[in-house]
Amino acid sequence: FQESHINQTEKINKVKNSKNNIVCMQPFECKIFNICSQFKYKPSVLWMWEFKSLPNIFKHMEKYYKEIITVSDFCLEVFNKNLSIPIRKIKLKSQIHNYLDKITNHEIEYKPLKTLLEKNKNKKVYGYCFDVNSSIIRKNVLNLVKAFSKTDNDEKILILKTRPYRYQPDSLENSIIHELYNIIDNNEHIHIINNQISILDLYKLYTYFDYYISPHCGEGYGLTIYDNMILGNKIISP
Repeated sequence: FQESHINQTEKINKVKNSKNNIVCMQPFECKIFNICSQFKYKPSVLWMWEFKSLPNIFKHMEKYYKEIITVSDFCLEVFNKNLSIPIRKIKLKSQIHNYLDKITNHEIEYKPLKTLLEKNKNKKVYGYCFDVNSSIIRKNVLNLVKAFSKTDNDEKILILKTRPYRYQPDSLENSIIHELYNIIDNNEHIHIINNQISILDLYKLYTYFDYYISPHCGEGYGLTIYDNMILGNKIISP
């Protein structure tokens, strides 16, 4: 344990003292985790944003970075218009292409998910993958759950995939999450998986979807939409 702890500390210090770090967190998360002050040299930051108006927190947080990296012409235009540090566009690829030859033969390892899929193998499966901490409001999942709960669902199910909170949601987000889980708990046709699963389990889960739904208020052409299109799923999205 002691050797492991020492090695881990050395790795952390090496990262903190590096000149070439990239922080992949939205400014809302960076402020909460206070990660910006931990580096000896200013890191780069990977940011994306889907609206023409930019919250003030982006302007407040830019001073901690040497450059902003983004992935679209839209983001490039918005950041250049509102921020003063260098902006650089890169090409961001989905990881799914590294796993396509493994997905078919992969057996889902997360037992609750495997049991859920086996139990509902004869039903139409609708799926949505979202991040609670990436704005439960913008992801619009509550409206999806409300709509699905009002339909005739005997022959279909909705599977939502998220992950554990990285920081505590605010009061408005908490009220939405409470309402969301209240509907899910009272509907046998809606299920949510909020545990971390392997990337192969996630891609295998996508193969069980007949439809992938992305009800976002502002997402752009998200990677989860792309991944499901690659696997041949029908897409329902704004």
